[in-house]
Amino acid sequence: MIIRNTLYLFVVFLAFFCPHHSFAQELKQGFYASGKLRYEGNFVGGKPDGMVIHYYEDGAIKAKMNHLGDTVEAVLYSRSGEYTSSGKYFRKAKCGKWFYYKNRGIVGTDEYQNNRLEGESVRYSNDKRVIERKCWKGGKANGGWELYYENGQKRLQAFYAEGKLNGEIQSFSRDGVLRTKGMYKNNLKEGEWEFYDETGTLVLKRIYHQGVLENAEEEELKQSRELDTLLNTGKRIPDPEIFADDPETYMRLTDGQ
Repeated sequence: MIIRNTLYLFVVFLAFFCPHHSFAQELKQGFYASGKLRYEGNFVGGKPDGMVIHYYEDGAIKAKMNHLGDTVEAVLYSRSGEYTSSGKYFRKAKCGKWFYYKNRGIVGTDEYQNNRLEGESVRYSNDKRVIERKCWKGGKANGGWELYYENGQKRLQAFYAEGKLNGEIQSFSRDGVLRTKGMYKNNLKEGEWEFYDETGTLVLKRIYHQGVLENAEEEELKQSRELDTLLNTGKRIPDPEIFADDPETYMRLTDGQ
C-alpha cells in the first residue's frame, strides 16, 4: 500500500512539476483556398522545428524559414526565384543584420534590435558602390546621414536627431567641391547658409528662420533648391524592408539605380 501511494505521488509530481513532454517530429502542410500548397515543414508539438518552406500560390518558393528554438533564420525569394533578403528573427522580432539582394548582388543592409532599426543602414548601387549610409536608434534616424555619387565622391552629409534633420548639412559637387553649407533644426533650415560656385568660392550667404528665407522677396538660389530636391530624393531611396512581403515591387522601383 505504501509503495502504491508513493508511486501515485511520483506520477502526480511529474504531471504538475515536469510539464515537458517528448513529441515526435511530424511533417505538416498548409494550403491556399485554391488548394495549392502554401507551406510545408517539420513540426514538433504543433510548433515549427527546423526548416519550413513557404510558397507563392503559383508554386515558386517564397521563403525558407529555419526554426531553431526562439530564433528563425529567414531567406525570402521573388517569384522569379531570386533571393531578395535574409536575416534572423528572435521571438518573432527582427534582430541583427539583414541583407537585401537584387540580381544576386547586395543592394542594402539594415541592423535591427527587437524589431526596430538600430545601428547603420547601407544602400548600394548596381555596381556595388555605397550610395547611402544612415544611422538609426530605436527605429528613428539618429546620427550621420551620407549620400554618394556613383564615382564614390560624397554628395551630401547631414545629421539626424530623433528622426528629424538637426545640425550642419553640406552638399558637394561630383568633384568633391563644397557647394552648400548650412544648419537644420527640426527639419527646417535655420541660421546662416553659405553657397559656393563650381570652384568652391563663396558667392552668397542667406539667413533662414524656421525654414523661411529672411529676405523673402529675393529669389532662392539654385543651389538651395537643388539641395531640397536632393534631400527629398535621398529620403525616397526605397527601403528593402518595406517590401519584404512584396519583393517584386522593390525590384521594379530600384531598376536603373
